[in-house]
Amino acid sequence: MLQGLIALLFLAISAFAFTQWVGGLDKAVEQVRQMMPEKLTLSASNLPLFLDGLLSWSFVVFLWPQMFQRLFMARDANRIRHMAGWNLLVLLVVVTCTGVMAVAATSVLYGQLADPDTIIVSMYRLYWPAGGVILALVVFALAMSTIDSMLLTSGSIITRDICDGLLALKLSKERELALARGTILIVLALGALVAFTGIGRSAIVPWVTMSSAVITLLLWPLIGTRWKGATRQGVIATILLGLLVLCLLRFTALGSVLPFGFATASFLMGGIAFFVVSLLTSDKRKTASALRH
Repeated sequence: MLQGLIALLFLAISAFAFTQWVGGLDKAVEQVRQMMPEKLTLSASNLPLFLDGLLSWSFVVFLWPQMFQRLFMARDANRIRHMAGWNLLVLLVVVTCTGVMAVAATSVLYGQLADPDTIIVSMYRLYWPAGGVILALVVFALAMSTIDSMLLTSGSIITRDICDGLLALKLSKERELALARGTILIVLALGALVAFTGIGRSAIVPWVTMSSAVITLLLWPLIGTRWKGATRQGVIATILLGLLVLCLLRFTALGSVLPFGFATASFLMGGIAFFVVSLLTSDKRKTASALRH
C-alpha cells in the first residue's frame, strides 16, 4: 500500500512538472496535433488499435497488485464495496497523470527516439536528471513486489489448482514444496530471459496490452458467478478459444482481415463461447440431474 501511495504521489508530481516544462498542456496538445494529426482523429486505419486499447487497458489495473490486492484482501463484502470506489478513483488519477505525461513528452521528443518506451525516461534526462533516478527507484520497488506476487501465484497454480485440483494428485508436503520451488525458478528464468532480450526491452506496451487482453476474458466467468446457467465447460471454452483467437490474430496475418484488433476479437469470441457452451452443457446437466432423481 505504501509503495502504491508513493508511486501515485510521484505520478501526480511528474504530470505537473511535465506540463510546466512544455509550457502548458494546451500547448503540448496543439504541438502533437501539428506533428501527427492522424493520431487525434478516428479513422479506418486506427480504429482497431483504439478499440483494443480502450478494452484491454481498462483491465490493466489488475496487473498492479498495489491496487487490486487491497480490494481482494478486504475483511468483508462492505469493505470490498468501499474499496472498489477508492480503486476507481486511484485508477482515474493514474490514467490521467500517465496520459498528461505521454502527451507532454511526445510534444517534445516525437521522432527523436529509437525506442518509444523510453520516452518518459528521456524526458527526465532532458529536464530533471535526478527525477529519472527517483523514477528508477519507484519502478524497481513496484517491480519487486509485483514479481514476488507473480512467482508465488505461479507456484500455487501448479501445486493447488492443477496437481491437487485438476489432476487430483495427492502429493506429500515435501514434494508439493519442491514442485512449487521448481515452478518459481522456471518462471523467474523465463522472465529474466525475456527481460534481457530485445523483445522484452523494446515491446513493453505491446506486452502489457496482450496481458490485459487475456485478463478481459475473465470478465465472462465473473458474469457467470451471477448467472445460474453458467457451467465449468463454458468457462474452459471461454479461456481456450479466447487465447487461441488472440494468438492467431496477434502473431499471424489473420488480424488484417478484421475491422477490429486482436483484443476485441478474442473478447467477443470468448463471450460467444461462454454463453453457447454454457447453454449447451447446462441442458445436459439438468437432464443428468433429473435422471439421478
